[in-house]
Amino acid sequence: MEYRVICGDSDAELSALAPRTVDLVVTSPPYFQQREYGKEGLGNEATVEQYLESIVTTFAKVLRAMKPTGNIVYNMGDKIIDGSMLLVPYRFALRVLEDYNLRLVNDITWVKSNPTPHQFSRRLIASTEPFFILRLVAITITTGRPSKGRIASGVQSQQKNLALSIGN
Repeated sequence: MEYRVICGDSDAELSALAPRTVDLVVTSPPYFQQREYGKEGLGNEATVEQYLESIVTTFAKVLRAMKPTGNIVYNMGDKIIDGSMLLVPYRFALRVLEDYNLRLVNDITWVKSNPTPHQFSRRLIASTEPFFILRLVAITITTGRPSKGRIASGVQSQQKNLALSIGN
């Protein structure tokens, strides 16, 4: 069994992977406007909607590389603007569950033993982050167009009116 840790530009590294070859992805993408990652790239979008679109686009590339039996562990932090949590991790999870036929197997809460201290007068220190464990749904062959979700495996048949669809 081969194990590899891949670090680098997500677009380049994911594009280099052959389809349906990865068993497990564990990732924590750049959080929305939390750190200076450079002038461009994930995390530096102007709005949370632009960020979610970027992160879901990258997530689709992850799905292309996943084996049908693969699992994805996704950790995301939230963003607070004007005293309100944006619920970025949950918005991401809902979007990919709606757009792709995935199963949310677990939602694990990471309780940080030493969170970054801040002085807030109207809220507690954020000391948790979610880890989402996602998996593809079994692939089934259907005729015509898939009725729900996108073709997450990245496989499309050349035969007319036949597509691989992620089943329910």
